[in-house]
Amino acid sequence: GSIGTNLTDDRKNFIHLIKAFQLFAQKHIDSVLYLHTCIYGSIPLINIIRTSGFSNRIFYPNQSRFYMETFYQPEIVEMYNSFDVFCLPSKGESFSLPLLEAQACEVPAIVTNTTALPEHLKGGWLIPVDDDDYELTEYQAWNVVVRPKVIAEQLELAYESWKSKKIKEIGKQAREGILEFDWNKVYNDYWRPMLKYIDENRK
Repeated sequence: GSIGTNLTDDRKNFIHLIKAFQLFAQKHIDSVLYLHTCIYGSIPLINIIRTSGFSNRIFYPNQSRFYMETFYQPEIVEMYNSFDVFCLPSKGESFSLPLLEAQACEVPAIVTNTTALPEHLKGGWLIPVDDDDYELTEYQAWNVVVRPKVIAEQLELAYESWKSKKIKEIGKQAREGILEFDWNKVYNDYWRPMLKYIDENRK
């Protein structure tokens, strides 16, 4: 599964994720893809899904509920726990909450080896980046657009771990590692000292 906002520049790289699933699903009839996003948004993902040849194996949320933001925490947790692997082939992230949330639910992840994603991946697989994957954005910054074939290769690695039942251990490793971002730890280790320092140095 994957979670993210359907942005104009397809920053979450949903298009290539769907194309990667096409490659992967041809080999594995027991695979499905769930996209928790707006399929009628900036990028018409519904059209890509319908023409993928696997529309019966690509799922998405009720769009009315998605627009109204009526998915509540227990449902989101249940959703994460239904994933065998969380896949986010994003073009770039500063701090990806879905990646942290998925790993907190003991779900290993597949993410692009760019920006903050490698730092926040505690259990799973990095999608390798080639020099040809970079594209210049309208903001004169570089994005990484990993190709469907390379994403599919990481899905294969995850599938092998699932078949060998090693994926649960990778999920536990992900949760243990991601606890460094637990709110209580972040607050006690970083926020409280910072607030104390600010308070003591007021003029």
